[in-house]
Amino acid sequence: MTLPHPVLLADIGGTYARFSVLPEPGGRPGPIWKVPTTGFPGPVDAIRASLDRQDAVRPRSAFLAVAGRITPGITRLTNAPWRFDPGGIGESFGLEAVRLVNDYVPLAAALTVLDAADPTDLARSGQLSKGPGHG
Repeated sequence: MTLPHPVLLADIGGTYARFSVLPEPGGRPGPIWKVPTTGFPGPVDAIRASLDRQDAVRPRSAFLAVAGRITPGITRLTNAPWRFDPGGIGESFGLEAVRLVNDYVPLAAALTVLDAADPTDLARSGQLSKGPGHG
């Protein structure tokens, strides 16, 4: 499913929600806006606050990675009381499409673009470099 650009991108967990807008295919996402989920009664309010910032580009669609089991209809966040209704979110912001995925989906997709030879892309767990004097 190709989403029309600009696309609102979100990583939503029980503690924090992060929002950014991808203005065009292959472009760079805008600044990430991070808020505590406890600061908002639900996702619509948090999305509205992120889009009401002066520098926010208005999206035509949304791709929301949610920490919870994705179900038809209403999806619930695992560790917070937020509920996600894709149709309601779309209507609230005049979006053409809203896509919900479990938050592990983008993480798994990132594996296809990481470069194991580039230490800035990938670090092995338990093998962090030690600073001077930690030989």
